[in-house]
Amino acid sequence: AVVSLITLVNGLFALPGNFNKIYWRVTAIAMLGILPAMVLGVVLLDYLNDSAYQLLRFLLGITILLAAIHLFLDRSPATRGSSQQGYFLSGLLGGFFGGLFAIPGPPLIYHYYRQPLELSTIRNGLILLFVFTSAARTLYIGAQGQLTEDIFMLSALTVPVVALATLAGRYYPPGAGKMVLKRFVILILSLIGLNLILDGVMHS
Repeated sequence: AVVSLITLVNGLFALPGNFNKIYWRVTAIAMLGILPAMVLGVVLLDYLNDSAYQLLRFLLGITILLAAIHLFLDRSPATRGSSQQGYFLSGLLGGFFGGLFAIPGPPLIYHYYRQPLELSTIRNGLILLFVFTSAARTLYIGAQGQLTEDIFMLSALTVPVVALATLAGRYYPPGAGKMVLKRFVILILSLIGLNLILDGVMHS
């Protein structure tokens, strides 16, 4: 819940003035996949016991790590964008991961960074999708009465840091090219995957 609220703050500072840099047609298709899958993920979370949840985290970690390896090995630049079905599928997976684990990023990041798109288009499209997922998840768990005072207090403590970091990234973006940022994305995905794998092993 805290991650979702932080993501909303990030979008509040990052998106204004950048909506024209979003590839709306395919982003809307990804959104169509996100919403039902996100609800399914949250509902499934309510019914899983701890051992089953840790097993899913372990399997998710393996999946993310394999995606990072594939992204690393995929050296040839894409010349054609993915089909609409590809964006819908990435939305489904992102929504499901967002509902179950509150991390919708890996499937969407993997898909977007394989597209022949400008960096600004990739970045703003992903931010919008993360905001959409987080807003939907927050509304759903809020309707279930799961947004506690502790969640709001912890989220409030992070707001200044998130706001400053987002503004710094917006007005002083790194001068790295797409390939450098792609390698950074691969590193982040690998760390997420390894963290989930180790966490699943330690709690098994």
